[in-house]
Amino acid sequence: MIKYIILIFIVHAKKNCKQEQGYKITVQGESTLRIEPKIGQVSFAIQVQDLSPQVALDTANVAANNAIQQFNQLLIKDKNAKVTTSNFNIEPLYDYSLQPYRLTGYQITNSILVETRLLDLLGDIITTGINAGLNRVDGIFYLNTEAEVENARIQATDLAIKQALNRALKIAKSLGTTVKKIVGYREVQQYYNGGGPVPAVATSSAEAKTRTTIQPGSQNVPLHVEVDILLK
Repeated sequence: MIKYIILIFIVHAKKNCKQEQGYKITVQGESTLRIEPKIGQVSFAIQVQDLSPQVALDTANVAANNAIQQFNQLLIKDKNAKVTTSNFNIEPLYDYSLQPYRLTGYQITNSILVETRLLDLLGDIITTGINAGLNRVDGIFYLNTEAEVENARIQATDLAIKQALNRALKIAKSLGTTVKKIVGYREVQQYYNGGGPVPAVATSSAEAKTRTTIQPGSQNVPLHVEVDILLK
């Protein structure tokens, strides 16, 4: 047995200068916002430690430049692909077990972000980066554009409203009346806005000799609406 929680109000409205009355019920509807990923990102880093900051910098630059060149070759068919330096950091290293503590070297971290719409190449991107000398894979992420998310949200909202209307029809029948019109609706749960990347899990060895397999999934986020419906 399906139970509904119904909020009933007496509604007064003017139409063609005549008074009309009815019952306003508020019914919930749900649907699933399903978003298939269209953009993939892989975050890499090369991290080097050396007594000399210049040696550490040169070593990191060689690996980063080599990786960027190979990424560009791999993604030549994707005109919207991006290979960017997302972060660069140099910091001194100290041995705090000594008194007084002593400078022991420097650490260079150069982070590279690779973005593509060719999701089937994500495994090859990881393999390429590791073989080029990058020694950290910080994450794999899936995204959608704002337009894609908005389009999916609109479709999910329509489905949720239709479900609420079907429930209202059943409620009206049980009350011995009929549905007159929808007078308003509102979302009661935030949908996935695409602003933040969705992580995927992947592991790789220090040197990749085989292709890394990546299986992108979809995002299923429930969307809830409350629909105000006027009964005759």
